[in-house]
Amino acid sequence: MKRLAALLLSMLVLAALPPTAGADISGLHVDGPPGAWRASNVFHAQWTESNNAPVGYRFLNAPWDSGVHWRSAYSELEIVIPTPPGEVEPPPREYIVEMWTWSDGVNKPPGPPYHLGLRFDASAPSPPQPTGPATWIDRHSQIPIAIDPPAQVPPSGIRGYATAVSANPGESPCAVAARCTDAELDLPGGPGQRQLVLDPLPDGTSYVNVLAVSMTGISSPVATVPVRIDASPPAIRFAGVPTGWVSHPVTVTALAEDRASGTAAAGPDGPVTALAIDGGVPSLALGGTVAAMVRGDGTHVITAWARDRLGNANGPETIPATTVRIDQSPPQVAFASAQRPEDPELIEATVTDPLSGPSADRGAVEVRPAGTSQAFVALPTRVSAGRLEARWNSDDYPPGSYEFRATGFDAVGNPELTGNRANGSPMVLSNPIKVPTAIESGFGAARLVWQRCHRIDGDRRRCRRETVTDFEARPPARTVAYGRPLRFGGVVRTATATPLGGRPVEIVETFATGADVAQRRTTVTSRADGRFDALLAAGPSRRIEAFFAGTRTMTRSVGRQVTMAVRAGVRFDASTSAARVGGEPVIFSGRLLAAEATIRRTGRPIELEFRAPGGEWSEFRTVQTDRHGRFRFPYAFTDDDSRNIRFQFRAVSPEQSDFPYRPSASAPVAVTGY
Repeated sequence: MKRLAALLLSMLVLAALPPTAGADISGLHVDGPPGAWRASNVFHAQWTESNNAPVGYRFLNAPWDSGVHWRSAYSELEIVIPTPPGEVEPPPREYIVEMWTWSDGVNKPPGPPYHLGLRFDASAPSPPQPTGPATWIDRHSQIPIAIDPPAQVPPSGIRGYATAVSANPGESPCAVAARCTDAELDLPGGPGQRQLVLDPLPDGTSYVNVLAVSMTGISSPVATVPVRIDASPPAIRFAGVPTGWVSHPVTVTALAEDRASGTAAAGPDGPVTALAIDGGVPSLALGGTVAAMVRGDGTHVITAWARDRLGNANGPETIPATTVRIDQSPPQVAFASAQRPEDPELIEATVTDPLSGPSADRGAVEVRPAGTSQAFVALPTRVSAGRLEARWNSDDYPPGSYEFRATGFDAVGNPELTGNRANGSPMVLSNPIKVPTAIESGFGAARLVWQRCHRIDGDRRRCRRETVTDFEARPPARTVAYGRPLRFGGVVRTATATPLGGRPVEIVETFATGADVAQRRTTVTSRADGRFDALLAAGPSRRIEAFFAGTRTMTRSVGRQVTMAVRAGVRFDASTSAARVGGEPVIFSGRLLAAEATIRRTGRPIELEFRAPGGEWSEFRTVQTDRHGRFRFPYAFTDDDSRNIRFQFRAVSPEQSDFPYRPSASAPVAVTGY
């Protein structure tokens, strides 16, 4: 321990001694190029000496580290530039290191001092100042880039600049952004102002990214200058072009758009836009907009070209085109040359149009009496592309001639009206256009033989026997008692008396006011001889008609209207057949026989009548039935003149506007006074 303490004390004393002459250090230098700046603070000193003595050194201009360092090194030594407290690296500068050798013993003085310069610089320069063309340029022009040196140059100086062209601004030209190798320098030779001429660049905006690189290889932040290349002609779009056919002239506008140099008007040598119709002389306008009017029937081809501010223009292979279709002419409309025998009421017309084509949803067929000034009446018309079909219900029109007209449209709405057939003849029909039919109908079914005569040759008469049916001869009204059915029938045939067998005939019963139902329809089928009949059910009074709806080739027909009058039923009774004058009353009672739904909740009136032998009927009281039609009334004999007289009494259902039955009276009952 004593020896170690003595050794340390001797070392401290030697460290405080000023340098004096001692052993030589031959060939002292730092590895690497002489005088080179380095970005690392670690240096390797090398020398040759003969006595193999250890060395000591100290930094003369690093006040934060003024001590003496010694090493048992005999020919080479690693020297680390110290970092000031609180810093991450030493300041950039040239550091002076003083070195000497030590003797073999502590009592021998050190060798003579030697000085060594260590150049350290890890600082980055500020960004350079590149500039390029301020406007858009064409692809064929040279692209000069001027680079001004950075405002702040590190102590080591600027070795040169690294550059790269990229689609992204701020992208480093060097593989490692903070350091660049000599091989990555595009412009070596110091910090002076430099000129760079770029090779042709692609269309659009490219970015020239530039780094200033120090002598130690430390790069500056990236400086970027954009370069805008416009080598494409303007894009052209059309405005005002309809999507389909139109019936009017169209103004078409060509709009040239260029997101690069632009198409804003700049005089005769600047941007121009042109528009041509069907290859004719184009319309020209300075700037990016030109318009022209397209006229005339047909399909028109519209082309356009444009030139931008740099002179880029559309070539023949890139000229855009569009089409405009104009149809200002009406279509051709004509009725069919003849009616269809199997469907003469079908009114047909054709619509043709060589341009936009016939409309698929517009058109009309109308009719009116021929030779009149009456307004035309529209018929229900089905429209399809190129065809109009209307249904004329000729049964609704009286006999006579009728003229038709058709209005057709093309797809853009041009109308055309015609009253002619395809063969040029007028579209006129004589009604009836179908085979006429007739229905004879009525009550009963028995046959009668009639003899009809007419005069010929002066006074001579010719007579012919004909058979007719009972429903032709009977009156158009039948009255039946309540609860009785009635047969109704007839025959359906053509106007030439040809029977129509197997045809549906609809019998329509329309009931009088107050009935529980308004109407009843029954369909029967005619037999081979054209006859038909049906048993009409009992019920209220009604009107009856027979209908044949007709077919597409035969007219409809209606039989005569007949009436089935139904009398209400009245039952009437007396409680006795003999009544004492001044005694107990006779109780009259009865019931109105009718459909209960027609009686009403408040009942119906019943008139009570009497008569003496040989006298007229006289009403003596009106009573009201209940909801079921029942009624009751007590009657007393009070007059002595009634003794030994046999009176007749009856109940009468009177005429009522809301009661669907005819008036009726009950059978009389006899009561004798005594």
